Formats: sequence, C-alpha cells, structure tokens
Amino acid sequence: MHKCDKAVSILRWLVIIGFGLQVMTGLVWMVRNFGTLQLFGETAELVRFSGTLQSAEGGDLLYPALLLPIRVLGGVLGIPWYCLMYLLQLGFGFFSGYFALRSLRLFGGDRRFCVSGSLVVLTFPHMMQCHLAILPYSLLSSLLLIETGVLARSVRRMIPLPERYTLRGKAAAGDMALVGLLWLLTSLCDATFFYPGMIPVAGLLLLQLLQMKPGKRLQLLYPVLVAVLYFGLIPGIMSLARGDGQIKMPGRPAEQVFFERTAWTGAIANPARWPAVLRETLGDEMLLSVSKDPDDIREVLEPALEASEGVIRAREIYRQVARDAWTYYRGDLLRDIRTDLAGYTLPPLITAMQLRGRGYESYAVRNYDVMKRQTPLLTAFYMDYAQWWFVPAFLSAAATVFLTLMSEKKRAGKITLFETPMWKFGILISVFFLGIVTALTLSGSADQDYKKAVFLTALWILLILRGTFPKTAPTGETK
Repeated sequence: MHKCDKAVSILRWLVIIGFGLQVMTGLVWMVRNFGTLQLFGETAELVRFSGTLQSAEGGDLLYPALLLPIRVLGGVLGIPWYCLMYLLQLGFGFFSGYFALRSLRLFGGDRRFCVSGSLVVLTFPHMMQCHLAILPYSLLSSLLLIETGVLARSVRRMIPLPERYTLRGKAAAGDMALVGLLWLLTSLCDATFFYPGMIPVAGLLLLQLLQMKPGKRLQLLYPVLVAVLYFGLIPGIMSLARGDGQIKMPGRPAEQVFFERTAWTGAIANPARWPAVLRETLGDEMLLSVSKDPDDIREVLEPALEASEGVIRAREIYRQVARDAWTYYRGDLLRDIRTDLAGYTLPPLITAMQLRGRGYESYAVRNYDVMKRQTPLLTAFYMDYAQWWFVPAFLSAAATVFLTLMSEKKRAGKITLFETPMWKFGILISVFFLGIVTALTLSGSADQDYKKAVFLTALWILLILRGTFPKTAPTGETK
C-alpha cells in the first residue's frame, strides 16, 4: 500500500470515529429531550398563527398550516402534539439527508453508507435542536436538502453520455417543476428565502439552455413557463395569509432593509445614539423597549412608525436614519456585518466562539440556554464536542482530497478526480449558498442566529463527507 493510501485510510477512520461519537451523543440527547418543549418566543407565535393562519406579513405560512392538523391529531390520540411534530421533523430530516446523499452519489450511492451519513447530518446539535423544537427551521432545512438532491439529479441528467440521458424539453420542464415546487415550499416556510430561491431556478434554466442543441432551444419554453408560473404563484399564496386582498411581492423596500440592517448598531442599541426624529415620533419609552431586542425593530418600531407617520413619511425616516448611522458609525456596522457574514458562512465555528464570549452577543447564548435546560451536562458536552470536532473533520477531509490527488497522479500520471460534468452543480450550489448567506445577513440587525443557518451547516457536513470519501461508483454520474 502506498504511503498516501495509508494516510488516507487513517484520516478516514478518524472522521468515522469522530462522527460516530457525535451520532451516539446526539441520539442520547434526542431520547433524553424528546418529551420536552423548548421555550422559544417564536413558538408561542407559531401556535397562535396556526389557529388563524393570518398575519400582517403574510409569509411563513407553511409551518403553522402544518401545525394545525398535528395539534388536532395530538388531541385525538391523547399525546402531546409537539411530540408528534418532533417525530415528523426527525423523520423528514433523516429522509432529506438520505435523499441528498443518494442524489449526490456520496459513498457511491450505497444505501447503507447513505443511512450512516444521514445520521451524521441529523445529529449535529444545531440540527437536532431544531428537529426537537416548534420552529420552522427543521422543515426549511429538510426542504432545502431535498432541493439540493433534486438539483444534483437534474444536472446529472444533462450529461450527454448514453443517448437515453440527453435532456429533452419535457424532462427539463419536469425538473423545473420539482425545483419550482421546492422554491414555493421554502418561500412559504420562510419568506426570506424567496429571492435566494430564484438562484437554483435561474441556474437550472441556464444549464438547460447550454445543454440543448441550438435547433432545440425552443423546447426551453416549457421550463420557462413553469418558472414564471411559480414566480406569480408564490406572492399570491402569501397574500392569502394577510387577508387584505392585496397581492404583494415578498421582501421589503430597499430603504427599509437598509434601516433594519443599520438601525440596531447605529441608532437604537445605545440610548446616546437615538436619533431626534425617532425620539420625537415614538418617544423614549418605546425606543428603550426596542433597544433590548433587535427583532423589535421590525416587529414593534416599524409598525408603530408607519401607523403614526404613514408609509411614505416612514420610508423617508428610514432613509435618513440609515444614512446617518452609516455616516457616523460605519466602523461598527462593518464589524457587525462581517461577523454576521462569518456566522452564517461557518455556523459551527463562529457559534463555538460566541458561546465563549468572543464577538458580539448573538442568539447563540439564548439558543444554548434553552437547549440545556433539561440536560445541562450532556448538552454542554454535545454542543462543545460537535462544534469543535467540525474543524479537524474539515481539515481531515481536505487532507484526504489532497493525498488522494497525489496518489492518483503518481499511479496514472494525471488527476481525474474532478473530471466530471458535476462541477456545474458545484458552482450552482455554491452560488445558492452565498445567496442565502447574503439574504440572512441583510434580513436582520446584528442578530445572527445559527438556527436559521442549519441548512448551510448541513452543506458543510456533506462537503466533509464528500472530501473524506471522494470516489463514487463507476456509473455514479450517469445513473
């Protein structure tokens, strides 16, 4: 056996043992905490929303709509309804990880190994906390993992090796229908994902256009029509939850987004920075209340300002406050934006640092306090181990890829590891990743929350598994 092969074998066993300990700890934590309802503030709002299915924003409709029959079923069966929701989220989370691994042909698509890989994704503590909580992030991450698998299968179908795998118009429309449906479901789960959700749709259309022969590109009309249908359908369904009869595009005006991103750091958190225009309009008492929670900028301050001054005048105030905050506190804002970007790009590493008091205070501490109430010692070990293990696991995967390349080059005289058309999928999912990071960073006010980024954490774990076991089955790319 070549020296590189021995080193690769050692590194693989290191990753297997490391993730194996995570899986065992995660399953024990799951059993110990299964009957406990984690007390998040959002949970009460979701339960209330599930009774009316109407809100002022109109987004985030899917999860409350799912809660309604689950609550009824729990009453009929005489068991806690949230336990039924946990079962559903755990099952769907396991299936989504398995589907993504099979579609990506990790472990050559072998079912037994894909089951083990899905358990690794399922039991990472960020994910496990969401699976055992009444929050939309478990459902959202599962839908996005399924979308990842669908995208991988769609791109694989474009590989023009056997004639039966060449792309045709109806097949392209079918792929677009699946991706569009997942775009719809993720947008209804969290409206923040409406615009990032366009990236897979547009990317798949572009790849389909490049794959089709010049004389056949009119067949792209089918998937284009499907994409346009969903683009109009999503705002229409969201409007049903508002109950005002108006159809509006998801998202907020640019000045409002800029205000929400800058107001907490540059205008609200510190009473010495309160702008005169907000003092006069809202009063010190409301500003003091809002200064305790950045979420209240969107949930309390903006509705009060628009009710008092009107939407047009409120937008003028948004622009003025955001412009002044950026002018006078640019350094602080850039620091917080960099921290949010880092937190959403590498959630396990940044969250581990935040729990040790490094960086500004985010939702990591609050999430951890809620998570540890039932089993504090077990939770402390579970969270610390999994987050810090992420770093050597990633480095081991990177070293495995490098050693595999060196070994292959010495044997064959060339590197073939990445000679696959699936590099197109890699670019598409990377752009999707960056789009989600950007959307999450712009959607808050220095309130980075690892629960919102569990899908991004799952992608990192899939990358680690892919690096540790880089070879697929000989026919894996064409199945």
